[in-house]
Amino acid sequence: MKNSKSYNHWLPIFATMLETGMRVGEIIGLRWQDVDFDKKVISVNHTLVYYNHAHNGCYFNIHTPKTKAGIRNIPMTDNVIEMIRLEKEWQELLGISC
Repeated sequence: MKNSKSYNHWLPIFATMLETGMRVGEIIGLRWQDVDFDKKVISVNHTLVYYNHAHNGCYFNIHTPKTKAGIRNIPMTDNVIEMIRLEKEWQELLGISC
């Protein structure tokens, strides 16, 4: 993935998911305020859910995790910190500000 011109931009996301065990909805709903580089912790306190309804169309919604155990702090390894910084650089390059 790292050497692929088509897929290398996905490396930070997949590497972070593999090393932290985060679910898809948790990582795509991650906000920069949920990442603490000083304490080396990711705060998981919500998830992004995709809905595809025949009548209402497609939309996303934010939910709290299904259980109390889903709300947690995940320690970041040095590699995860590097991957998240790469993602931040990528988003800044593309002009993504949210």
